[in-house]
Amino acid sequence: MDQVRFRARRPLVMRLSAVPRGTRSLTSPVVASDGTVESAQLKTYLLDLAKDPVLREAVHVASGSLSRSLDELEAGRELSLKKLTSLAMSLSRYALRMESRSTPFGLFAGLTTVAVGASATPDDSGTAVRSVGLDGQWLHETVAGWLRDPRIRRRTKVMTNNLVDVRDGRAWLTWPVAGAPDSPEGAGARQETSVRLTTFVEWVLDRASVPVPFATLLSRAAEDFDGHSAVDLERVLSQLTTSGFLVTSLTPGKTGGDYWDRVTEAVAPDGGDAALLALPEWDEPEGSGPGRGRTAWDGALARLREISPDVTPQLRVDLRMPHRPAVPADVLREVEQYASSMWRIAPEAEPRPHLREYRERFKDRYGMGAAVALPDLVDPHRGLGYPRGYAGAAGPGDAVRPTATADRRALLGELVQEALNSGPREIRLTDAVLDELSDDSTAQVPLPTMELCLQVLAKSEQHLRDGDYRLLTPPFTGSWLAGASTARFADLLRTGKDLSVLLRSAAGPDRITAEVVFAPRAARALNVMQTPVDLLPFEIPLGVYADSRSGRVIDWRDLLVTATPSGLELIWGRTGQRVVPVVAHMLELESGAPDLARLLNDLALSQVKPWHAWRWAGLEALPALPRVTRGRTIVFPMRWKPSRHMRDHTSSWPEWNAALDAWRERYGVPDEVRVMHRDRAHTLDLGDEWHRKLLRNELMHNEISVYEDLTEGGTGLGWTNGHNNELVVPLVASAEEPAADRSRPPVPVRRARKTFHFPGGEWLYARFLVAPQRQNLLIGTHLPRLIRDVSAHIDNWFFIRYNDPEPHIRLRMRGRPAELAAHVLPALERHARTLKECGAIASVQLDTYEPEVQRYGGESAIALAEEVFAVDSQVAAAQVRWRLRTGRDAVPDEVLAAMNYATFLESLGPWDWASWIARTLLLRPEHAFFQRHRRLATQLVPPGRAAEKTAEVVGLPGLRDLWAQTPAVRAYGSFLGVDGPQAEPAPGTEDAILAMLHMQHNRLIGINAEKEKRSYAVLRGVAQAHAERVRRGFA
Repeated sequence: MDQVRFRARRPLVMRLSAVPRGTRSLTSPVVASDGTVESAQLKTYLLDLAKDPVLREAVHVASGSLSRSLDELEAGRELSLKKLTSLAMSLSRYALRMESRSTPFGLFAGLTTVAVGASATPDDSGTAVRSVGLDGQWLHETVAGWLRDPRIRRRTKVMTNNLVDVRDGRAWLTWPVAGAPDSPEGAGARQETSVRLTTFVEWVLDRASVPVPFATLLSRAAEDFDGHSAVDLERVLSQLTTSGFLVTSLTPGKTGGDYWDRVTEAVAPDGGDAALLALPEWDEPEGSGPGRGRTAWDGALARLREISPDVTPQLRVDLRMPHRPAVPADVLREVEQYASSMWRIAPEAEPRPHLREYRERFKDRYGMGAAVALPDLVDPHRGLGYPRGYAGAAGPGDAVRPTATADRRALLGELVQEALNSGPREIRLTDAVLDELSDDSTAQVPLPTMELCLQVLAKSEQHLRDGDYRLLTPPFTGSWLAGASTARFADLLRTGKDLSVLLRSAAGPDRITAEVVFAPRAARALNVMQTPVDLLPFEIPLGVYADSRSGRVIDWRDLLVTATPSGLELIWGRTGQRVVPVVAHMLELESGAPDLARLLNDLALSQVKPWHAWRWAGLEALPALPRVTRGRTIVFPMRWKPSRHMRDHTSSWPEWNAALDAWRERYGVPDEVRVMHRDRAHTLDLGDEWHRKLLRNELMHNEISVYEDLTEGGTGLGWTNGHNNELVVPLVASAEEPAADRSRPPVPVRRARKTFHFPGGEWLYARFLVAPQRQNLLIGTHLPRLIRDVSAHIDNWFFIRYNDPEPHIRLRMRGRPAELAAHVLPALERHARTLKECGAIASVQLDTYEPEVQRYGGESAIALAEEVFAVDSQVAAAQVRWRLRTGRDAVPDEVLAAMNYATFLESLGPWDWASWIARTLLLRPEHAFFQRHRRLATQLVPPGRAAEKTAEVVGLPGLRDLWAQTPAVRAYGSFLGVDGPQAEPAPGTEDAILAMLHMQHNRLIGINAEKEKRSYAVLRGVAQAHAERVRRGFA
């Protein structure tokens, strides 16, 4: 069995369908041989189905138009056959959903909490509780209407939207409030809008940096801008409010806490309309029973019309089921084992594929340990901007590369074929199969928390207690954050305290958790974002009303980003504490949230290996897939894709029926199936002609899949009295599981500062666009000629290879600005023209040099580092020229790179670099390369004599002296702390040394990640072998 990586925690929540399977025993309409159904049949079917008060009430709440059509039918109005058919299909789908889908949706499904333990007994007494809330879209539109009233507006407080960015004489807002009308500049509610930064606008943004009463702001404006009328000043303030530059105390965000107090204070200080917003529980007439609340619902909508006559009334409703189910602890152990097994075999990949490149770009630019202000980082001119693929990123996102290897696909293909040709049609994930699917070669850190959703199948409570049960993975498998799918129901279920404890404890002792609160793109999304106000001890507000002076508010502009060996993390600049951002709901962030919220969420996941449900590695398009099981868990139910003939909309009903029968015969599809589109599913009986019509209708409108129904006609739901169920289990990483970089001490904040050298200054930076296969000729032949030509006019030079956005060589030359302009630039033009004419380059571009100050030790070290770059550039160019001239390739690139690493390391000072390398570089699979070349490597990389040996091999006698006689090299070593026999790199400088090795490989060998890894393995192997000889007294 797999090591258990996750442990179940409270609160356990169960999602339940509102009614049991088989509640209705109605006879389906008779379908004629040509596929038609008579009007009388449809009318009778509809009227019989509508007699169910529970269904009728749920439809009334979910679809006003369908409910009105049923009212007309019940009143005796004649409807066309087309209309009756459409109504019958819609009502059928609602009825099937109500008994076979447990995803919370109005009155069709609800939730309840779950007890644990053998002694726990279920409690199905009591009645369902309906919780009514204001729809986010309605609230947003209503508040917008209130804010147009000067009397209400003056009773609000306002503050500057913290997403406002001031640049180039304008105030920009990249995420306007949902549904904002045209801005004062007429830009409209687009992705980015702006206003001219007039003296008054600048004054407003400054004075409203913390919440201030609108009336106070207006009166102060009248005092400071007495040349303008109060009417004009209020008009501008109103425009800034309605366009989102100012957010108000009424702007909808979280509607808990003191929100309604603020509404009452502004809208109805004397107890007027705002009192109507405090909707009571949905009370039913005493003794009337479920399904009798339509009148109360209509009354609530009428109250909304009184409050806001011009806005369509809308409410949201959630259902707390009366059931109190209990599961034995054994069920949770099964969930933990399933979670651990699936995490183990999940392909090694970033949880967000775009983060890998972003993390590498961050390390390249800032190095390890530097703390970069988040506002600077996300600015595309001051920092990196957002990762590719974000809405506000400079370029398109890279296509997500498949994570499955050819071996993995081949193995799964073999398993599928074996299963489909066997009786059970099932892949059993035995320990042996898991071993083949997993990759345990690298250290991996699991998600700190997650939640899984699983259907529990047992014929009775006794069967469940006896261990006679199965778990089934449903369409919604869970989330990468425990509580994300249930937090919005915390008040209804009274689970807020348990969720808070769960999320706080999962962060670890040296981190603080902070909920990310933001304004969504669509106001209706507020419905799924209503988490408890005090869910976490801190919050990070983005574009919403929040007082930054509060002790629990973290201003995102105070956050810093730093790189760790395993990812990126956030630091609160005010305290130095590490911050874990939490988005505690299921809103889809890519299109529904500001880029900043998405980035914060991504950063929280950047140091862990994600969890994924079962993946078919490219085999998803197969027409049939077998069941997959692990222990008592059905990881993936048997699945079929409808055939192309079934998807043919032009075929007649007999032809389509025949295609369905042939498909069922070919793949062994049973009568009872689950039809699924995304996460929407319901059960159909393919032996019923009316259900066949429903299936064909689905195929005409949606891309669907068909799954086996493992409830055995509902008997497998006996333990929940026939209600379809899904158990939501929060999980945390096991206590013995190492967390990412948890052992490090609190972060000493070392803020990154940028230096810029523009053309015309002391650095001339030219980019030579040249294909990778032609770069060595440029480096070994043409660049040295250019340098010789300008050597009298420059003090320093170095080069690097680069691939972004296309392959090129970066040449940087330092000198006096007048000399560079008068002599070096014309020489550069002459050489570039010659190189272009002979085909050596594509073009030359001048650019701004931004030294990677933090990467190489900080401001006090960058000048020394640039001198080291110069030495290494000369040495690399000479060796490239040597190889071009002699054609010698007897020394593998990896070994040649290791020779140069060793030369650099021992040139820094008389320190024991070999022992440090042996401890610092980890043993990785690339060690096999060193083992194959061990004799050659140990011969050519002798610690203590590396420079002499390298100079001898490459025929460059001056190489050793160049490294040894450049004072800056030893000075840099002193800065790094390696200037004595017992010396070790100073704290925080280890990454600078490794960055130097990386650039040595870049200059000498080129950009090749695999070769670079092997070269480090050679260096480590040589260092380890040397350390062993020293230990034995042989060196």
